[in-house]
Amino acid sequence: QDNTPKPVLCVDPVVTLLEKIDAICRRYSSTRSAADFVRHFEDAARIIEFLESQNEDTPSPAELYQEMLTARTISSFPPDSPGVVLHDYARNQELLQAWDSAASLHWGDRTTVEEGVVQIRQFLIDSAIS
Repeated sequence: QDNTPKPVLCVDPVVTLLEKIDAICRRYSSTRSAADFVRHFEDAARIIEFLESQNEDTPSPAELYQEMLTARTISSFPPDSPGVVLHDYARNQELLQAWDSAASLHWGDRTTVEEGVVQIRQFLIDSAIS
């Protein structure tokens, strides 16, 4: 009997990152509950940290961004998008409250929403995504 593991197709972490940033930007400006997307800030920050720790070549984030825009799997999100600038005080308070409410679901060190935003914006700028 052949016990060789079957190949598994995985989504590139950059694709997942771009999808999470897209979700943040779309949902931040909507009426959806902040609890529905607040986790994406930390997820995105962790993916960025992972990508920075890799020594291997990864697909160009700007090229993947353009491909995903063309395929309409994501929307446009420049580095000054509302979801990564956090310009709405009331919405920000809702985000922080949702963040605090989810604390019991996490263990270990957490990235704050603000730290996640800084990492996301820097990633978008460094990757020439606009």
